[in-house]
Order: sequence, then structure tokens, then C-alpha cells
Amino acid sequence: MKTAVVYYSRFGSTAKVARALGKALGAEVHPLELAQRCSILGLMIRTALGKSVRLAPLKLDWQGLDRLVLCAPIWGGLPANPALSFLRASPLKGKVVAILFTCGGGSLAQAKTRVAGILAEQGAQLGPVEAVNTRKARDADLEAKALAFANVLKG
Repeated sequence: MKTAVVYYSRFGSTAKVARALGKALGAEVHPLELAQRCSILGLMIRTALGKSVRLAPLKLDWQGLDRLVLCAPIWGGLPANPALSFLRASPLKGKVVAILFTCGGGSLAQAKTRVAGILAEQGAQLGPVEAVNTRKARDADLEAKALAFANVLKG
């Protein structure tokens, strides 16, 4: 199964998790980058209002891609805006999309519901969804959580 890992990271923890996950899966890893700078407050407001941000072009080969793994932080109970914007704009029909959220704790229910709705609109299937608590986590802890999720994905 051809897999790619795509991630958005504002402060670095999600990037560490995504790179470790990509390595464990033998998958390409692609960062999401904003086309224009935006403050974290601006991103959070756009997230709450459901407004997309413009992303820089992503060099992802969708040909033959069966599964996408999205790694994204949760802000205020919702996935970070760049991750949601990516899902809305991507050709996901027929793909399985697994999600690994990074967060400081709290419930995943609202974030999972938002992602599931977007994927349903896109004709994609929601795969496994898990979260990594990054609060006070060391790099080794983040890597271990990524490896555990990779094992879930490998079945």
C-alpha cells in the first residue's frame, strides 16, 4: 500500500512525530506550508470560522497513492487550519486517510468529527485516528508514539 505522510507543525513537535512515522512506514514525508505568513491567532480564528488558508504547493505524487497519513496539532479542540485546508483542497476520493493528532490533552471527539465530515465530502475513508500528548514529551517519547501508530497502520 503506497503511503504518504503529510504534516503541519507550528512549533516542531508534530514535525518530529511525522518524520518518525514516515521513517517507520517507509513513506514520503511532506510538510504543509502557508503561502503567506499568518499569526497563530489568525489561524485559530480561521479554524473556528471554518475558513481555509492558502497553502504553498505540495510536491506530492498522488498517482497510485492508497493511503495518506495526516499529522496535525489540535488547537482549541479542532485540527489546525492548514491541515483542514489541505483536506478540503486535496484529491482524496477513494483514499484512506489516517490521522495522528498532536495535542496537550483533552478530547479528540470534535477534531475527529470535523475531519470525518471533510473526508465524507471528499469521498475518502477515515482510517485509524490517534493522538500524541506533546505536553512535556521528550523526543524519544514522540518517536515511540509515532512507532506505535505505525504498527497500528501496518496491522
